[in-house]
Formats: sequence, C-alpha cells, structure tokens
Amino acid sequence: MTCSQTSNGYRCVCDTNVLISGLLTAGIPSKILSYFLLDAGKLVFSEVTAGELIRTLMRNKLDRYVSRRKRREVLHEILFSSEFVVPVESRTLCRDPDDDPLLDAAVAARVDYLISGDEDLQVLGDVEGIPIVSPAEFLRRHESRQ
Repeated sequence: MTCSQTSNGYRCVCDTNVLISGLLTAGIPSKILSYFLLDAGKLVFSEVTAGELIRTLMRNKLDRYVSRRKRREVLHEILFSSEFVVPVESRTLCRDPDDDPLLDAAVAARVDYLISGDEDLQVLGDVEGIPIVSPAEFLRRHESRQ
C-alpha cells in the first residue's frame, strides 16, 4: 500500500471528461466511474475542479443523453463520497492552462494518480512524482494489483 492509497483503494484526481464519459458511455470510463462510486477508491477535488464537474455535468446539451435528475443524483454521489483539498500553490505547467487546477489538486492531496485522456496532461508524464495516466492505463495498473 502506498502512502496515499487508502484501505479502500486509490486516491485519484480524475479529469472531468473521464467522469462525464463514464456516465454517458459504457467501457473504460464507465468502469472507472463505477470504481469510485462503489467506494473502491476515493476521488479528490478542489473547489475549482468540483466546479468544473458541476458546470459540465449540468449543461443542457447533456439532457438528450441522461436526464437532469440522474445527473444530479450521480453528481451528489460523486461529491458526497469525495475528498476535498485546498491547493496552496498554483502551477502553470500544462500547455492548456485550464488543466492546471487538476495538477494543483493532485499535488495538494498527494494522490496516487491523476487520470486523464487529455494529451495536454499526459505529455507531462507526472507532476511531482504523481503519475498522469490514461483511463486504460489506470485500469490496467489497478487490475494487475488484484
């Protein structure tokens, strides 16, 4: 068990796109969302990253895929079971500055992984020793430990 791994699994910052995809589609993002919703691991958010998830998940354009009620329920479930951190430092490491808050939250919480399919984040490889992995790579690593 690593220093930040809980008895219930990994502590991770997860890109909003992975969580939204997990709700809308089957496949790897769905497995990752289920992993955290079943309390197998712990999602970590900052105020900024939680705000992005809320804004994105409640966009009207998602109404045709998942009801607003279902999205509110999943959002409540995600946020209720998550850990929140207050980053003490803002980084400007990513070529897309909108992704820097994910890095800030990951470092503040000393999570096991930052999970993202975003190439702007993946190209970094890691941030202060925290691996930035694709959803598929996270699942592969998780499943290899079981």
